[in-house]
Amino acid sequence: MSGGEPSISNIRVGMTASLSGRYAYPGKQALAGAQAWARWVNRAGGIAMGDARFQVELVHYDDESSPQRCRTLTQRLIESDDVSVLLGPYSSGLARSAARVAAEHGRVLWNHGGALGSQAQGTAVDILSPASTYFHGVIGYALCRMPELRRVAVVHSTAGEFPRQVASGALEHFEGLRLPPPTVITYAVSSAKAIESIIERLRKDPPDLLLGVGRIEDDVELARQLHHARLNIEFVALIAAPLASFGEDLGDAAEGILGPSQWEPGVLFSLDYGPTAADVIGQLADVGQRVVDYPAAQAYAGCLVAQRCIEEAGSLNAQALWSTAGRLDFTTFYGRFRINARTGRQEGHTMPVIQWRGGHKALVWTPQSGLV
Repeated sequence: MSGGEPSISNIRVGMTASLSGRYAYPGKQALAGAQAWARWVNRAGGIAMGDARFQVELVHYDDESSPQRCRTLTQRLIESDDVSVLLGPYSSGLARSAARVAAEHGRVLWNHGGALGSQAQGTAVDILSPASTYFHGVIGYALCRMPELRRVAVVHSTAGEFPRQVASGALEHFEGLRLPPPTVITYAVSSAKAIESIIERLRKDPPDLLLGVGRIEDDVELARQLHHARLNIEFVALIAAPLASFGEDLGDAAEGILGPSQWEPGVLFSLDYGPTAADVIGQLADVGQRVVDYPAAQAYAGCLVAQRCIEEAGSLNAQALWSTAGRLDFTTFYGRFRINARTGRQEGHTMPVIQWRGGHKALVWTPQSGLV
């Protein structure tokens, strides 16, 4: 990582955010999270470095949900805008593009929105639980409710790295629990017809637990068709389920669907640093974010982590920030932050499980207490 200490008046924070295209819904939330944090820290006097405090200036561009545009704009943030803090975008594909640019320039990427897996490890500080652990809580919930659970199906898209990481992690978890291996159903082309064929396979041999992961629109279509098919599957969990838009789009078809969430306001922590969840929700409302899903919360949390590391290091030097992030262990409104000091992979954060009930999300399981 590169070294020199820049001469600064403000601390420039940069990010690309998908304000249009496929990831516009979570992308707008991610930007709102960063904006709310910037407003909060500036009102508090700025970020402390040594004996001085510095105001935050947020620079952002619309990456249009395009990996190539994300790469180009990330280069602009570093080379032309001279940002000192580089935040990642939402979505694993975009995050990988940003991470490659960060690595090329010897910069730390504060990765709040993507599952990088083994890629970019050692240059990105992960805020999120790894993709391989996403379904662990859902499996724990299902086993608590049905200890005799044996019949499981994993349905996943093969388009993109994220669904494969999530599915592989679930399969490994079942193996570790010494449970029968799940049936695996994959699809390459996202379409209503592809989902129809999956429904027919499930109709012939319905599982007790169905785990599904694809793009947001894939998960919505799968939930819609499952509702109409009435296959009598005891537990259905989809990665997109914790988004408010999931329930809004599906209405009654969302009822009973489970989902692993990176953050829910009902999970409270003993804080070491930063504002409470209620304060964060209020701050997001102040910047126009009426609905607060985990993309907004995790972007805010990523900013908090970067702030804490800057304050502890007393520096914007990339190597100093990386070393500081690797040794810190603390808790924000978002949960515990602790990374592997070598890879940057998140090891402290855990994910609760929600279920749609009566048109609303209900918290049903947490790693700390099990069933809620």
